[in-house]
Amino acid sequence: MSDKNKHTSIAPPGKYEHLAGELASRLEAEFTLLCVLGGNQGNGLCVQHTYSDSDKPEKMRRLATMFDFLADWARREAGDVTAH
Repeated sequence: MSDKNKHTSIAPPGKYEHLAGELASRLEAEFTLLCVLGGNQGNGLCVQHTYSDSDKPEKMRRLATMFDFLADWARREAGDVTAH
């Protein structure tokens, strides 16, 4: 692989990446997460971000906090008595 392409991802774009990109653009968001269950192209997950590498630790901590909240909410909605 040439130096020009050594950091290029070989993974194809996700099946919902175009929608996640459009959502991020329309909202002028620094971060979007699109989670699709049972979509017309199947399940999918896509993350779009515009923040710098130096901001990544803070952004990932915020994302982890959001996932914790969503997981707890989903467990309560399911009637899981062990939810906090």
